[in-house]
Amino acid sequence: MSYQKTADIIIKISKKTQDDLIEWETTERAGKYQVSFSNYSIRIFKSISNETPGDDDYIIQVINGYGETVEEVSDVDIKSLLPDAYKIMKNTYELARRKAMGVDEALDSILDELDE
Repeated sequence: MSYQKTADIIIKISKKTQDDLIEWETTERAGKYQVSFSNYSIRIFKSISNETPGDDDYIIQVINGYGETVEEVSDVDIKSLLPDAYKIMKNTYELARRKAMGVDEALDSILDELDE
């Protein structure tokens, strides 16, 4: 199965996330973050390995308007097309988490109170 279009999406999502051009949000599931487009959404999450601690995979899902997963790939699935898939998806996940959870706003608020 070819994941070329999905690899292209991962690269573009990563770049736009780094440039702070995507509004990531939390979902009903802890640790899953989502960005919505006109007809579909992208979700990113970490799959934690119970067998080998620290050997986690990052997963991207394409969700349709009915909440159904129409595509799902992990960094392992896509590494032949995107050799840095693990690094790219991990970085995107961490940035999406920070944005969705409002980390910068929380830290700014705490700093403001500490400066008073």
